[in-house]
Amino acid sequence: VDIGGEFGNAGEWPIGLLYGHVVTQPRIGDGTLPIYRYRVSGSRVRFGIDTLEGDAGFPTSGSYLKLTGFLARGRLGSDISYDKADIVGVRAFGNGEHTLILSAEIGTSLNTNIPLYDQFTLGGFLSLAGLRQQQLRGQKLLSARAVYLNRLAILPSVLGKGL
Repeated sequence: VDIGGEFGNAGEWPIGLLYGHVVTQPRIGDGTLPIYRYRVSGSRVRFGIDTLEGDAGFPTSGSYLKLTGFLARGRLGSDISYDKADIVGVRAFGNGEHTLILSAEIGTSLNTNIPLYDQFTLGGFLSLAGLRQQQLRGQKLLSARAVYLNRLAILPSVLGKGL
């Protein structure tokens, strides 16, 4: 349940309570490993602004900023108490033919112990692409990347918009 507000079409600032269940069980390997069930509940605050423009998931201009905080607490019904905060920023510069996308992400456990299922992750497409998706996990995160895009050709409308 969230309450908050919006900044036109570009931003939001909800705060609220989150409640859910986490079930972990082995899918491969030793079938005698235990199954864990957790209740997770806490307060969540978010702030986001998104003015990215572009198509097919690759922006050509604009900015994106998201701040998120989550505080899981036993007094709210959670089996595990921990804190988690992160900031994501993206800026795209483009002219139609060439685009440069700069992004950074910072995350912290605020000196608590984030459980494995909610840790920060890296790996996969546009996030250390040589690794499997979410292969790296941890209590803290610092990541930066630069992506350069160059339009090679304009396709006929039957095939799409660009290559």
